[in-house]
Amino acid sequence: MTRAFGSGRVTSTRPARALTGLLLIACLVPGASRAATTIPTLAGVNEISASRASRLVVNVPRAARWECEPLQIKSSSRIAGLVLVRDTPDRLHQPLVAIRWPRDTIDNVDMSACPDGVTVPAGRYLLYVLADAPAKVVLRLKGLTGSRSLTAIKAARYQPAFPPPTLSGTPGNGVYSAGSEGTLRSNGFLYSAVWADVFVGNVAQKMGVCAYEGAPGGPALVHYGPGCLRGGFEYGSEFLLAGGGWQAVAIWGVPRGTYGLGGYYLGAGITNRAGVFSFWLSYD
Repeated sequence: MTRAFGSGRVTSTRPARALTGLLLIACLVPGASRAATTIPTLAGVNEISASRASRLVVNVPRAARWECEPLQIKSSSRIAGLVLVRDTPDRLHQPLVAIRWPRDTIDNVDMSACPDGVTVPAGRYLLYVLADAPAKVVLRLKGLTGSRSLTAIKAARYQPAFPPPTLSGTPGNGVYSAGSEGTLRSNGFLYSAVWADVFVGNVAQKMGVCAYEGAPGGPALVHYGPGCLRGGFEYGSEFLLAGGGWQAVAIWGVPRGTYGLGGYYLGAGITNRAGVFSFWLSYD
């Protein structure tokens, strides 16, 4: 197995009954503020619009809290969300993330530091709206006052993927797996999730996410199936209760290069309602 990549990672797992939760990817690291008068300052309520995946440089005037409350995301995009990361020279800090992603016809927002929320230190940030269609996100920061509307117009280097899953075995007893490769043009952020619906009453389902340095290529069942067999890193690999669920991994501080992302679902009672999605976000 090759060495680990990225400066940090976090996994989140949810059974089907918890699919309305939110994922906040941990606390941001305090640091010196580089706020500038030429960039917009966030308020207590911020409505951020974008016509596509875009970024905006913003200032947080003083420490605030992003509480665990439903994030308002309006978009027809299959995946839509927000990433907030400290704008430091190396951009290696752990980002704050909220991603709405599709599970069959059900929208889910993945944010896993609930119920405590996170502290957002004062300073300068890169704020990304992730979507492949017009989107509007409302970000509320406790401790700040007022409201403002912002538009992100600088195109983000954002590459989403929805690889079709392959099936080994039969629809009722087998392995679904899928994966694809993408490229970071600078250091950045990787995200991948796998989900499945299964017949109620089945047990011992297992799912996991695979991540590779480089492009493994070849059949998805080999590279993105159980064990991530070509030297990939396996995250999650959790046994779930009946009814299915989802598994996600976020990796930050990743250097420029090509990376493979995908995952699998293993067990009885698999239906066609299973899928994998990933994205690659370059910070430049």
